[in-house]
Amino acid sequence: MRKFKVDEIIVKLIYKDAENRWYETIGKIERDVSVSGGLSVSICSTGKSCNMIQPETLKAIGDGLKTAWASVGPLVGVLIGAMLTRAWDRRKWINENRKQEYRELLTTLTSACTALIDNAQHLFKARLNKSLREVRISSPFKCCRTAFSSQTRSENEPI
Repeated sequence: MRKFKVDEIIVKLIYKDAENRWYETIGKIERDVSVSGGLSVSICSTGKSCNMIQPETLKAIGDGLKTAWASVGPLVGVLIGAMLTRAWDRRKWINENRKQEYRELLTTLTSACTALIDNAQHLFKARLNKSLREVRISSPFKCCRTAFSSQTRSENEPI
C-alpha cells in the first residue's frame, strides 16, 4: 500500500451460507500508524457504507466532553467528597459509641466488684465474730488468779 501510495482499499464480499442464503459485506482496509501492525480493518453490514470516524469528528467529540466535564466535574467532586465525609463521620461515631459502651461496662464492673468486696467484708467479719464467740478466748491472767486463790494465806503473814 505504501509502494503505490494507497491509503485504503474497499472490498465487496459476496458469499452464501449452508442454507443457500446470500450475503453481501463491504470491508475496508486502511493504513493507520496508530494501530498495531499499521493496518486497520473494518467490516460494514449489507447495503451500508463503511463510516469510519474521522479525526475531525473525534476532535469535536473531545471538545464536547471537555465542555460537559467543566460543568459536571465539580458536581462529581462534591459528591465524592460528601461520600468520603459521611464514611469518616460514621467511623468516628462508631468509635465514640464504642468508647462510651466501654465506659459503661467498666463502671458497671467496678460497682459490682465494690459491692462484692463490701459484702465479703461483712461476711468475713460475721464469720470472725461467730468463731470468736465459739472459742471464747480466756484471759491470760486466769491462771494466775487460780494459783493465788488456791493458796491460803493467813491474815497475819506479811506480803
